[in-house]
Amino acid sequence: MSNLNNDLKTALNRGAPARGSSKQKEQVVAHMEKRSKDPTTMAKLFQHPKVAYAADDNHSLPK
Repeated sequence: MSNLNNDLKTALNRGAPARGSSKQKEQVVAHMEKRSKDPTTMAKLFQHPKVAYAADDNHSLPK
């Protein structure tokens, strides 16, 4: 599975385009709420080496 950014962009591009920033914000919040209800999928989104540091308990940035 892709990283979180790609997942969000893909989801937003599937539907009708948002007209206005408030509508776009609604779409982002709705998608993230949907993702947050599935912890397994959310964990998979942070397995890519470039974003894995965000899932690390130490939250150390990559070198």
